[in-house]
Amino acid sequence: MASAVPVSVAVLLLWGISDVLIALGARKAGVAAAVLGGNVVMMLLYAGASPFIDLPPLTMGTIPFVLLGGVLSAVGILFYYKGMRQGVVSVVSPIVGCIPVVAVAITVLFLGERMSWLQVAGAGLAIAGVVLSSLRKGDVFSLNAASLERGALYGIITLACWGPYFALIDLLTPSLGWFYPIFLTKAVSLMIVAAYFALQDAEEGMAWGRIGAWAWLVVVLIGVVEFAGHFLYGYGVGIGQTALVAPIAFAYPAFTILMAHVLFRERLEKSQYAGVGMAVVGVVMVAL
Repeated sequence: MASAVPVSVAVLLLWGISDVLIALGARKAGVAAAVLGGNVVMMLLYAGASPFIDLPPLTMGTIPFVLLGGVLSAVGILFYYKGMRQGVVSVVSPIVGCIPVVAVAITVLFLGERMSWLQVAGAGLAIAGVVLSSLRKGDVFSLNAASLERGALYGIITLACWGPYFALIDLLTPSLGWFYPIFLTKAVSLMIVAAYFALQDAEEGMAWGRIGAWAWLVVVLIGVVEFAGHFLYGYGVGIGQTALVAPIAFAYPAFTILMAHVLFRERLEKSQYAGVGMAVVGVVMVAL
């Protein structure tokens, strides 16, 4: 139990830093370079770690789930990076951080699992928090896309993709372990986003040759930090400490918002800060 605490805190810090790096990379290098560069680095690290992991055989029955997971991951990545580039990090991060709420809801609806009253209350609190954080005070009762804070819609679409994705990972973990499902779905995801950008024109006029060394360093760090965060979270789950790791780790948007306040000088309205707090507390309750 004690060993899971530093792992949980490390995941929280890594995921919080990852959000800020993604925002920096998408803004300095462009979405295409940040997505492809960061994910290539991450997959190289996964491939390097795979010989040291006991990998079970992949069965035909799991392949459709792996492919579906890759599609959900890829679509979420595209919208997430665009949201982090164009939107308010302090709004996008807590929306996407509600992944456990969606994942738990899916397992209840389709896999027959039960939610405790604490989880039900947490889900309601998180949903209310997302609504509050996504809207300015004067727009709270004007629930339409035009009134959403910058990037909020991208965050909501990402959540709609990554919530089911993590539910699929949970479904595959008993048969494939914690490492293999993420490794395989991320590999599929990388192929999909690479094909997407190959079919696009130069993304938003951004010439790859003009991307500076600093921006490329950020892109590389995205891959390293993303890998480290997912690897440590998987390790925590693998040693049977999900109940401790998940509530701490998924509070990471609080750290992201603190860094965005300093680095990007983001300022939210009081109602939005209240919404962010509600979302983070709600997610922790669901993960308990």
